[in-house]
Amino acid sequence: MSTTGHLSCALSLAILIMILTWVISIRTDKPSWVDAVWAYAIGALSLFLFGLNWADGPSWLPLLIVVGWSLRLGTHLSVRIASSHEDGRYTTLKKDWGGVKSPMMFGFFMIQAAAAFIFALPAYFAMKHTPAEWGILHLLAILWAIMALGGETLADAQLKRFAKVPENKGQVCKKGLWRYSRHPNYFFEWLFWFSFPILTWGTPGFIPTLVIPFIMLFLVTRMTGIPPTEAQALLKRGDRYRDYQKETSAFFPWFPRKLPENTDAPTPQQ
Repeated sequence: MSTTGHLSCALSLAILIMILTWVISIRTDKPSWVDAVWAYAIGALSLFLFGLNWADGPSWLPLLIVVGWSLRLGTHLSVRIASSHEDGRYTTLKKDWGGVKSPMMFGFFMIQAAAAFIFALPAYFAMKHTPAEWGILHLLAILWAIMALGGETLADAQLKRFAKVPENKGQVCKKGLWRYSRHPNYFFEWLFWFSFPILTWGTPGFIPTLVIPFIMLFLVTRMTGIPPTEAQALLKRGDRYRDYQKETSAFFPWFPRKLPENTDAPTPQQ
């Protein structure tokens, strides 16, 4: 089967997975499950493409990297979704679009199918083009992936620990990595995808794998990541989050800015 045939089969599988997820979301009235399924689907599609290319002797390393990422993120999201109420983003979408059964919501799930397919491509091209003989690039890619996954896991753990403290309800987490970026989990998520250009350096797979991190950057900073997440944070935390926005970098970690003191505050009586 040709590359076009492989990719057509993978896209069809992604669509089928998301149709089933949409049906489950209708039954549970909880469309936020699409987030966890999206992460798992990328790993599943990569395994599927690996199997289709078995006769060509594809590299195992890209598959192991992407499946490790898929299992970590998918499990993290599954636990969070199962143990909490509906994500505020999806509550808003259900209200605006007329519920989970609406054509708009179905279209959203199909967009997630396309996104899962696109983000399975780096592993696919890396599996086909990663040199068979191990070298410094293989080791660098492994260390890079571990660093990115470790940073994302740490950021998630810090936020979860903060949220468990009753006194922190309604407050903004500024602990650990969250002191230097409002979305350190997204930042390390973005870094992860550079593992595949590292593996394919100097091969025909380099450019296709390099494009994906920049697609991720656009989606996270302009579309489905930061904008809706911050809109919900402003609704829940108001001025506390506005101050956080003023003093803390949105994406790339940096030292927080010091806000000017409020000179309009009343002077204490002597």
